Amino acid sequence: AAVEWIVSMKEGLDLASRKPDCVLGVKYEDYVSDIGTRNKVLNFCHLVEDEKFDQYCEQVLRARSSSHRVELPEVIDSEFQRTLKRLDYV
Repeated sequence: AAVEWIVSMKEGLDLASRKPDCVLGVKYEDYVSDIGTRNKVLNFCHLVEDEKFDQYCEQVLRARSSSHRVELPEVIDSEFQRTLKRLDYV
């Protein structure tokens, strides 16, 4: 899963650098915890705000603890850490 995440994030960062008007960068933790962030995403996608969607998000989505660290093989972890840094997580 970590390798897939790294590849996906790098593709997103590349797209954002090539077509910044087509990409809205949002941290997952902000998305799950802040209705304003979710509404910003909906508006960016030209979707209307929806009460059922908000309720679902409030009931189901949860941010992971920042203290939770997954052990990865060094070759993967080093790239994982570089990608986190590019995304302003560290």
